[in-house]
Amino acid sequence: LDVNGTSSNKVTFDFVSKNSSTQNGIKLNYYAEANIDHAIIKNAYRGIWAYRSDLELTNSEIFNCTYGLYFNITEPGGNDGLVTNNHIHNCSSRGIYSYYSNGDYSHNQILNNGYAGIYFYGFGNQNMAPDDNNSQSTGHNKITGSYLGVKVYHANPNLGRVNCIDYGGYNHIDCSTDMRLENNSHVYAHKNYWGSSLYYQAWSGSTLDHSYELSSPPATNMIQGDSPEEQAFDSQFTPQLSKANNSTELLEVSTSSIPSSYNKSWPLEWKLLYARNLKRTKKYSAVIEMCKDIIAKYPDSSYSYLALDLLHQSYVQTKGKTQFGKFVEKNANRKAKKDIYGMAELLLAMDSKEDRVTQLNN
Repeated sequence: LDVNGTSSNKVTFDFVSKNSSTQNGIKLNYYAEANIDHAIIKNAYRGIWAYRSDLELTNSEIFNCTYGLYFNITEPGGNDGLVTNNHIHNCSSRGIYSYYSNGDYSHNQILNNGYAGIYFYGFGNQNMAPDDNNSQSTGHNKITGSYLGVKVYHANPNLGRVNCIDYGGYNHIDCSTDMRLENNSHVYAHKNYWGSSLYYQAWSGSTLDHSYELSSPPATNMIQGDSPEEQAFDSQFTPQLSKANNSTELLEVSTSSIPSSYNKSWPLEWKLLYARNLKRTKKYSAVIEMCKDIIAKYPDSSYSYLALDLLHQSYVQTKGKTQFGKFVEKNANRKAKKDIYGMAELLLAMDSKEDRVTQLNN
């Protein structure tokens, strides 16, 4: 099953009403494979039921089900679940139920589910923590509004361990009972945020290591895909951007303040990264000359918008708004009209306090 929605055109599976007899929903049976992206799944008994099968679920929403996502015996070393950047909410029993199953969970919002946000039952490779120091890898889930945040029964899910191999989970878990562990479950949960204080229960030989607790919520926001406007912009400017990035045309700079380490043969992107670093070290005059030259030579490249931003910021830092105004006026009055010159006029208008509306109307 391949579901390929987009951020502005999601694929919707509406099962109308939950049915415990037929247990309606999307069912993946033996050795099935499913890649579901940008979907809405609602009003099912089990939103997705995966039995010994592979599932990759991304950028999707599951709500108003009994179980949002139900993994059933995905075999160690074989079938897995990859669950990234989803919103699973308002399911009456469990947001995610993992029964002797594997799964990697990152950047999910698991909110306001009835009994448990996530329930791990039985051994499996269950991972809610990064496997390296990359903030975009596994972990960074937010689980709130359920009776139990994470329920663990005879399982050892990874919620983060601080040593030379694993890193903290950076999950945000804040429920009536944040974690409940039963039947010899042993869990590492380093570097997670538990709200005002952690409340957990460890029964029947279970242990929880919750060292290095975070004092404030980590960045558990979902990773946002490009908006339709961004996609339209990228499709329009891709040819020019590629051409500009590969260009070896020399920049003509008119100041001696640029450090000797600057290399005129760098691609355009490198030059702009260099200019940004110069701005951080307050070498504003060098940044101004470099960015003015980039805009003049590559007005159709999306990289020039970064140059314009750096140019404007550098003029503001040197109290050179009048000079920025002269630069904008000179380019806006050119015979060849360019979108970037309109953007420059908008920046100039926003600097004005007295006649901002008039300038924006113009």
